This record gives sequence, structure tokens and C-alpha cells, in this order.
Amino acid sequence: MTRIWAKLILLTVVLSLLTNICFAASLSGEKNWQVPILGIFRAPQEFMAAEFPDVKKIIDSQKVKLDSKLELPMANAEDKLKPDRVDFAAYQLTMNDGQAYHLAWLVAVRDRVALDPQTLAYFDNPLNIEQRVAAVMMQDKLHQNLDTMQYTDPTTGMGLKVLDFDQFDLGNISGKQAYAGGVRFLINYQDFLFPLYARCWIFNAGGYGTAVLLVTTDSERAFWTPVLNSMMSTLRPLPPVISSK
Repeated sequence: MTRIWAKLILLTVVLSLLTNICFAASLSGEKNWQVPILGIFRAPQEFMAAEFPDVKKIIDSQKVKLDSKLELPMANAEDKLKPDRVDFAAYQLTMNDGQAYHLAWLVAVRDRVALDPQTLAYFDNPLNIEQRVAAVMMQDKLHQNLDTMQYTDPTTGMGLKVLDFDQFDLGNISGKQAYAGGVRFLINYQDFLFPLYARCWIFNAGGYGTAVLLVTTDSERAFWTPVLNSMMSTLRPLPPVISSK
């Protein structure tokens, strides 16, 4: 009986390896994925993205109102936030790895105003030792204060709790220094729990400040993080979108 189980286990392992090898071969192809406000990425053939056009319309229709509400009271005129000078896009992402469909959401935001020389320095030059040490110390402090990072809305009873932070990541996007980080968090409402994960990349796309935010379930972070990390490294920026007014 033991030999039979051993043979079954061996057969299962072999079939699993063959399946993974075949699937890896099927994922070897790539295609272009263009985000009009941002640029062109190289993505796996199985990668699919559907834009939420209504979200963009709502944001665009509210830009004037947002502009007046988001002005910083103590800021100089040139420092005030200007949503009408920001391009925005939101997508649903799906990908079939042969065993399951994976789901996530992505938001891209890009400033239409070119970065000033002082800000460009953060992207043109790699962080020095002192800056890297400061980043590590900041992350350590965040981890030490995890227990305090929670909030419950007294009106709705909806709660938010930070579970953990990813290691601060310094990468390269479009030949420039880029910054990335992720956070696991839990939303709860009337005993319903929603464990989620968000990862953000901040970088210089052709001279313009850009942020890309990925949101997915906590259980999907291990799948999407390497996929998006790889895609981000292939970005070819396009000029910012200037709408006629």
C-alpha cells in the first residue's frame, strides 16, 4: 500500500512539474499595453486591462471644484495643488495564469507640469548612503507604530487597520530613480472583513511627476507584485495629454 501511495505522489509531482513548465512556456510571449496619459508598457500576453471611463469623466467634471477645495491655506500660489493640471486613469486588471483568474485595480496619475530642477534631483540621482539609512529608519519606525495605525468611523462603524508594510524599494523606471512601497490593510464593516493590499510607484516619466497605484486583495499580492514590477521597468513614457480648453 505504501508503494502505491509513493507512486501516486511521484506521479502527482511529475504532472505538476509538467504543468508548470508548459504554463511557463505559454507566458513567454509579451505585448504592448498603452496607457494614453502615461506611456507604453510590455505586458504578458495573458494580461488584460479595462479602463473605467466613467471614473475619469467624474474626476474631470469635478476638477474645478477640487481645485478650490484642495488649495493649501499656508502655501504660496505656485505651491497650491492644481487638479486641473493632473491626468488620471483607472483600470481593472485581469490575468489568467492557467490555474486561476487574478484580479486587481490600477490607478495612474501624472502631472502635466514638468518637474522643477530641485525635484528632478530626487529622480536623476540615486540615493546616497545617508538617505538610504534615513529611509530604513523611517520604515522601522512605521513598523514600530503598526498597532496605532487604525481608525474607526464613529458614524458608519467602518474601520481601517494597517497590517504591514513592504520593504521600501528603490528601482529604475525609464532610466530614472524610482520609489516603491506597499501596504497590507484590513477594512471591516459590521463583521465583514476585506483584507487588501496596495502598492505605489512614484517616478519621473519623461520629466513629469507620476504615480501608479495597484490595489488588490491581500491573497493576490504575491501574484501581482512581480508582474507589475516587471511591467513598470519597461515603461516608455509618452508626452503628457493636454486637453483643449
